[in-house]
Amino acid sequence: MTTISVLAEVAAERDRAEAKFPNQHLPNGTSEDMWGGDCIAAKALVDFHLERGTATWREVLYEEVTEAFSEENPSLLRAELIQVAAMAVRWIEDLDRVIVEGPE
Repeated sequence: MTTISVLAEVAAERDRAEAKFPNQHLPNGTSEDMWGGDCIAAKALVDFHLERGTATWREVLYEEVTEAFSEENPSLLRAELIQVAAMAVRWIEDLDRVIVEGPE
């Protein structure tokens, strides 16, 4: 599967969510005070595993999510959420390769 096809699936899921909860608006719920420590710990964990060649998608995505959770500025939060989405798409693409080609 290509990035375009994965994004088409994401768009379809987004359309289903909009149909179920039309025009939904919720508060961000982000806070550096609440999530800043988790963000630092997640980054340290990813760095630790990257240095050893033992990193997993779960750790990488968790780091991106905690960065988003700790960002209060809407413009910067948007950029962090784009990074979350990009990492999720990369993970899906990697899963698709495993499904098609088999494990390494």
